[in-house]
Amino acid sequence: MEFIQFTKAVRKRIKDYYGDEAEVKLTPVRKNNGVVLNGLVIMEKQHHITPTIYLEGFYEEYKGGRNFIEVVLKIIQLYERSRIEQGGSMDFFKDYEQVRKKIYYKLINAGKNKELLEEAPYIPYLDLAIVFYYDCSNELFGNAAILIKNSHLKMWNVDVYELYKEAVINTPKNNPYEIKTMEEVMKEILIESMKEEFSKGMEKESREEEFLSAEGMDELAKQLIGQTEKADNQTPMYVLSNTERIHGAACILYGHLLEDISKKINDNLYILPSSVHEMIIIPASFAGKTSDLKLMVEEINETQVEEEEVLSNSVYFFNRSTKKLEMA
Repeated sequence: MEFIQFTKAVRKRIKDYYGDEAEVKLTPVRKNNGVVLNGLVIMEKQHHITPTIYLEGFYEEYKGGRNFIEVVLKIIQLYERSRIEQGGSMDFFKDYEQVRKKIYYKLINAGKNKELLEEAPYIPYLDLAIVFYYDCSNELFGNAAILIKNSHLKMWNVDVYELYKEAVINTPKNNPYEIKTMEEVMKEILIESMKEEFSKGMEKESREEEFLSAEGMDELAKQLIGQTEKADNQTPMYVLSNTERIHGAACILYGHLLEDISKKINDNLYILPSSVHEMIIIPASFAGKTSDLKLMVEEINETQVEEEEVLSNSVYFFNRSTKKLEMA
């Protein structure tokens, strides 16, 4: 069945399961860059908090051959587990004192999120916007968050600058930055990719072969990266993110971080927005033409980055003399 039919069928099955005990509805959810996902909300009468369960991934499982009833049961199990872990009360969220220590900031594209920014408090930053979220991550839903809306500010009786004051403290403290060379990042990606391939074939491989393969992965990754570097004569590049690698592009807002990096490498910096999760830093002396950098960013965004994770097609320049970041 097509996706729309699938969502309606899922809603009907779950509504039949809960009967009059719960309201079950389909709701579109606007995400970053205007991306809209299809959410399912199950709201039982005695509970005041419930997750939005996005159906796109479940539809892919269905298309991949999973039985429809199995998919529905999986959704119900996910909801039931969340209900137990969440406890059902959202009253604490009404009290700013109880939430302020988990308020963080992130960067999004201002132009691509005009409708979202009509509903959410933000601070303009170059061609971007600093927005705020409440971190409610847990083991069940992973990196879950609530985007802070204007309605929340009204409820808390605070303004956007109060949010910023809290986020400036919380974000660097709890999401510390991490900067690595492109070589180190490529090595990590290669090793993870090789681990996935080896894990898929574990049933066919002996334990001895598995051990030998794992032992050689690190060396093989080094050899592959070394060959690439020799072939490409690469410009020195650094990847800036946070340790969780979630919304890590916001690390450029951390205090004197860019100033410290420019001092360490003794150069001005070109900064390329790889995605909302990381920035690529290139010493200005090695960067070449700004127009070429911009074309590279545009190509990566078009071919390598999910629409929801695109930050910008712009290139930024950090001048170590003025200590300011500007559009290149």
